[in-house]
Amino acid sequence: MVKLREVVHVKFAESSSSFITFVVRVLSGFVIGLTFAIIGDEIFSYETWLFTFVVMSVIGVFLRVTKRWAVMIVLLFDLLMVAMGLLLKLYILRAP
Repeated sequence: MVKLREVVHVKFAESSSSFITFVVRVLSGFVIGLTFAIIGDEIFSYETWLFTFVVMSVIGVFLRVTKRWAVMIVLLFDLLMVAMGLLLKLYILRAP
């Protein structure tokens, strides 16, 4: 009986970790997809269905690329992207 309880506990911990990693990957892909869709909307001014298609496509590509990444690597990637965005904003605001 104790052996079964330990197995269930380990499987539950693994599935919880996998679910959290998936949620973080989807949210990161959504933010990147939303960024690309907003940029494309400003440049090409396309309709809502294409905006949604771009967001969903980028989420799919991001999930495919980050299939083997752990949650810490995804969070590190997010941190790096935020830092690059802040540097870009600083450059845009300070450029003559």
